[in-house]
Amino acid sequence: MGTPTCIKFSRVQGTPEQAYQRLVEEFLEPLHLERPSFVRLRRSDDPWYAGYEQEDEPSPCSSTEDLLEQVARHRLFGSMHLVPYIPGYVYFHVVDVDEQGFTFTAEIDTGLVAWESDRYPMGQWFKMMLTTLTSALRAEVCGYGRAHEVGYDPLDPTQLLDRVRSGALFETWYPTYHAISTELIDHDEVMAAFERRETTLATQDLRHEVSVLGYHLLYILP
Repeated sequence: MGTPTCIKFSRVQGTPEQAYQRLVEEFLEPLHLERPSFVRLRRSDDPWYAGYEQEDEPSPCSSTEDLLEQVARHRLFGSMHLVPYIPGYVYFHVVDVDEQGFTFTAEIDTGLVAWESDRYPMGQWFKMMLTTLTSALRAEVCGYGRAHEVGYDPLDPTQLLDRVRSGALFETWYPTYHAISTELIDHDEVMAAFERRETTLATQDLRHEVSVLGYHLLYILP
């Protein structure tokens, strides 16, 4: 099995413009992502595309301001962003926009997962990237790994919490990452479920920590 590429989040509240403004300020610029491109999406019945496909080729944006202008004009779109120092791309998708919010998913080039540097041991940059992205979106939960099929559907926080409490979430094989807002479940309950888990050779390296950004992190990464 190859390295998973799909990242899912709970539904994001507010408008895509508001979320992308935060992404620029809290994610794209601090992590030094470059060369944004914008692409319009359309619905597709072809199962190969999991519900959506590109309407045209990605269009390079001259600046983040240009990107934000494109976001303000569309309601079914994607964008791609280069991580130049790895290198690799992060791809965003915005679908199902309504008055309350929208569904946001992401994909990554697989080289991002295990990248390391003098500052980041293997896998730690990727963990930081996912946590920062989840926080910038103000998403309640994020999930990456073999527990999630490729697609544009959002994560249900209630279902994810049920999987924590039952222990099912701790059975996911490497690589895996989940972020759960500390406002949804407290530390003692997560730790109690974590300590009750039955480990296997594939899941014994699962780690739990609480991010300063306000999330429980459960992960097995390189």
